[in-house]
Amino acid sequence: SAIPQKPDMTLEEKMAESATACIVRFEEELADGIEAPPELEALKDARDNHGDDPKIVARRIYELMIERGTRYDEGPEDGKLRPTEFDIPSNLDVPEVKEEFLYLYNYGMMLIS
Repeated sequence: SAIPQKPDMTLEEKMAESATACIVRFEEELADGIEAPPELEALKDARDNHGDDPKIVARRIYELMIERGTRYDEGPEDGKLRPTEFDIPSNLDVPEVKEEFLYLYNYGMMLIS
């Protein structure tokens, strides 16, 4: 083919790209006037200052995923993230809560394996 192949990315480059995508997506999804969680800044710091350690970057992505899944709800009218008013500890038997925790658990297990 006449199109040159894209060079293979290193693990560090892949993690930096994933971190950037996660940051951009979270910032776009956050509703106007809602303060970003400290985990977002921690991910930016990990990408910018610890990019040579993919484990740190992966951990910060995971922490932001947990924060998003447990502390924010998507607005039904605009899909934007706002702090949840849902009482998770009192609703651990709700299928949607179980599904979210199972997803986060499985993702975390994938990270450490």
